[in-house]
Amino acid sequence: MRRNTIFLALALLVIVSCSKDGDLLDAVLADEATENTDNNNNSNGEEPGSDQSNPPGEAGPPVDFEGTLAVNETPCNFSLGSLEANGTLELDCRIDLGGETVNLPSGVTLKYTGGEIINGRLNFSGGQIDGELLNKDLELTGEVTLTSEIFQLYPERWDLVQGQVDDVTARNNRDVLRSLFVYIKDLGGYRFEIDKLDAYFKVDDVLANGSPPAHALLIPSDFHLAMSEDTHIRIQPNGHFRPHLMQVYQAQNIIISGGTLHGDRETHNYNSGFVDSDGYTNTTHEFSKLLAIRGGQNILIDGLTIRESPGDGINISSEYFYYDPRHVRSMNITIRNSKIIANRRTNVVVTNGEHIYIENNEIVDGGIDMPNSLGTAPSSNLNIEPHRGRDNSGNLVEYERVSHVFIRNNIQKVNNGENNSSSAGGFQISHGNGPIIIENNQMIDSGVGFYTTDGVIIRNNSIINSGINAGSADNFDRTDFVFDNQVVGNSIVAPNSSVGINVAGNGVLVRDNNIEAITGIGLGLGGSPSFGLSNSEIVNNNVVASNRGILNMNTMKNVLVDGNTFQMAEGSNFGFSLGNRWEGNGDANFVISNNVVLGQNNATASGAPANSVGGNSMKFISNSMGDLQIEGGRDMLFEENTFDARVGANSVLFNYDAPNTTFINNEMILYVSKTPLNVQCVKFRDGVSSAAVEFQNNACVEN
Repeated sequence: MRRNTIFLALALLVIVSCSKDGDLLDAVLADEATENTDNNNNSNGEEPGSDQSNPPGEAGPPVDFEGTLAVNETPCNFSLGSLEANGTLELDCRIDLGGETVNLPSGVTLKYTGGEIINGRLNFSGGQIDGELLNKDLELTGEVTLTSEIFQLYPERWDLVQGQVDDVTARNNRDVLRSLFVYIKDLGGYRFEIDKLDAYFKVDDVLANGSPPAHALLIPSDFHLAMSEDTHIRIQPNGHFRPHLMQVYQAQNIIISGGTLHGDRETHNYNSGFVDSDGYTNTTHEFSKLLAIRGGQNILIDGLTIRESPGDGINISSEYFYYDPRHVRSMNITIRNSKIIANRRTNVVVTNGEHIYIENNEIVDGGIDMPNSLGTAPSSNLNIEPHRGRDNSGNLVEYERVSHVFIRNNIQKVNNGENNSSSAGGFQISHGNGPIIIENNQMIDSGVGFYTTDGVIIRNNSIINSGINAGSADNFDRTDFVFDNQVVGNSIVAPNSSVGINVAGNGVLVRDNNIEAITGIGLGLGGSPSFGLSNSEIVNNNVVASNRGILNMNTMKNVLVDGNTFQMAEGSNFGFSLGNRWEGNGDANFVISNNVVLGQNNATASGAPANSVGGNSMKFISNSMGDLQIEGGRDMLFEENTFDARVGANSVLFNYDAPNTTFINNEMILYVSKTPLNVQCVKFRDGVSSAAVEFQNNACVEN
């Protein structure tokens, strides 16, 4: 109900009074305590919430009304002065107030039946008015509400100019629509419907992330912006490095559905060298956002298309740093059934927030190169990147924090094309706190990776022509912030990709994945030799590889590789290509056990290629594989393995010294009759010492 004067002209200055509270959104997202309780008893021992179904909440029916309002301009043959208290007037003609104010009796209701009221002021005493009677030339004062929570926007009634326009007109478009949102909400409206609209909005007048933002199209609390497939909201081309087209700022209980938000990526002036209020010159222009959610709570984005921002498509952040008492957290955010396409930096980015659901979307071509604008780092489809740091005493400072993120049932891809950047696309989890669940997504020509995280679970995804980067080697043995990450049940079909799953850093379980790649699994790749992989398990995976089944580099500590099957293609180099740069005095506890290596060599029982092993403190137990080449190392144990040598190869060949190495109860298979070469079960190359190698109870079998 309105109790203050409302004036709506071209500038649309609005005085905000009381607004509708409470149950407008009807619980867009379920209460988080209830959601987590539903999942506390999961059989996998995973974090509560990791198996949640889609959060409830309805965006309502799609917008389907026509975009133009039919108005009878015939003058009425009566005046409003004849209205009685609590009366209803059905208006089917035009009333021109001639600039005058009409004081209406209490309880009056004005209904639209084809007419209009213009050029004046209506002063209500507890009345109601149809939204179709509102227009730029009618001022309302007193106590008044809309007859319906649904308001339909007719652009011609508000001087919204469509099509390409100059900056002055685009600025006016912004002022009109931004203020109209608040005006309608203040009149008791909730669902703001836009059908046919294609207009530009100038949102770059000042630094766009001010508090509050001064120029974005700001969505108020307790509000549903419902757009149709014919709604196109476009950013006016500009040279600013940080404009926001639409923003939710410290607001709650909002739905934004339908419609398309367009960026100016291909028409942006990247040569402006914008200087901000602190004198900082920005020349990279990647901080533009088409939809920014900053300190928003209970927000549903449903069926929205967002495309071609110079920076990010959707950006979720919070107000003030995480440690600040003034911190306003973004939480209970759902993005679903939407298309986020070809934004220059990142399609969807989360820097600060929790309980975020990204479901059933198409997330495509994030960070690709386009004819007039190259992609810019991190060039991703989705990125979780809260900022952390250290104080002068070395203590962790969380400027931002992200947790409880659920990324499910999406299609993410990079389309093939001559303008695409090879580094574009992908889901990238830079930092974050679990649970962060990435499941049941289809990923095409782009994969997923995490770095400094805990509680990330990547499971049951289908990945084509890309892979999974499970951790970063420089987080080796970092048990403080990197732990309890999982890669489970994924299907990776990427015959031309270098590595199907690279697992590195600390605390990762890689289990039950099906992998096809050039190299199936990489361990600890990247970084310096002191980095690698620690406290991790790689178990029960099925690998098809054309070069190496499993490859490692750097340092391994408390790593188990168990129960995996490696099916090697014809011409592959090695099944195992493993080492360990372990320099500790104790046992590294790097165990390779119960694995099977198969291949395409018809002359042997297993068909397996050779295996290259050379590292420190390694244990090979109960594996079935091809012949073994020792490339150095120390303190290695080979126990109860089967070495099925290729025709013409030795079963075990020492190319370099390997002191303190022991072979116990192994079966070494040779194919002597199939080759004229002098093959042996164990052979040491010239100059290689056997003095510190121990053999106990091994069987040499000639087939």
